[in-house]
Amino acid sequence: MNRTITTLLLATIATLATTAQNKKREQVRSVTYTMAFPDDVSPQRAMSILLEQAQIEAVAQAFGTVVTMSTELTEGNVGGKSYGDFCVKSTSDVRGEWIETIGKPEWTRARNGNRLTEYTVRIKGRVREWNTETAELDVLLLRNGVDTLLNKSRDLIFYSKDDFYLYFRSPQSGFLAIYATKELGEGRMAQRLLPYPGQTSEAYTIQADRDYYFFSKEKSWLDRNVVSLKMDCEGDEDVNKVYVIFSPTPFIKAADAANDLTNLNHLSLPDFHRWLSNRRRKDPYTQVRSFAITIKKG
Repeated sequence: MNRTITTLLLATIATLATTAQNKKREQVRSVTYTMAFPDDVSPQRAMSILLEQAQIEAVAQAFGTVVTMSTELTEGNVGGKSYGDFCVKSTSDVRGEWIETIGKPEWTRARNGNRLTEYTVRIKGRVREWNTETAELDVLLLRNGVDTLLNKSRDLIFYSKDDFYLYFRSPQSGFLAIYATKELGEGRMAQRLLPYPGQTSEAYTIQADRDYYFFSKEKSWLDRNVVSLKMDCEGDEDVNKVYVIFSPTPFIKAADAANDLTNLNHLSLPDFHRWLSNRRRKDPYTQVRSFAITIKKG
């Protein structure tokens, strides 16, 4: 009897310690961030960039940054003369992620001269420290082709009628969902790109160390559910976001409805972010990669 009580007590202590550790890894942060943009940057794009930078700043304030340094030495001989080039490169990354926005961002905008417009945003949200046990994902957005070198969209700028593809590879088997959202302006909504429209409610199954070229019928000819995607732009320029959501454990996609105009299922933006926040809170191994893309009239 005593042994049983002791075992239960230890299990309870372990559970409480784990809960406390998880709470320590998460914080609620508020941040105010200001950036100036030239006139050739649209308000949508400026606000999208500013919002992302504000979230990065909040995470950095909570958990700090990590700096990675690398050295490169190039040597050669030209015309009988030897040369050498030594270069040190450094990159800085925050040690966590923004997992949930609380309330609505507050925006202000003002001219500061020199043909610049200052945008300021105040946001509040929940941030979480890195989970060092997650897999290193390889995600590329591709434009008008599936060659990962030639067709990689380095500036994340697309034009109407462009073909859109997404390359994905993971060292760990798991499950994947992809959404595209319109976060600013009128008609804010989320569209489900993966699982494909004809598939079940579960996320798309991923096999470890396999190359995936989503939305390409040529590269995914064994999958009958594949749909092709073309970019579209309602105005002169649209700024959207692409969310790539991966977890090693199975999960169910967000509840959505069919859209006859696009042939893609959709849901409201608040419902999407509510679903995504719940996923990230419940599963610390969920990884989210988001890309702010600009679509211009072709």
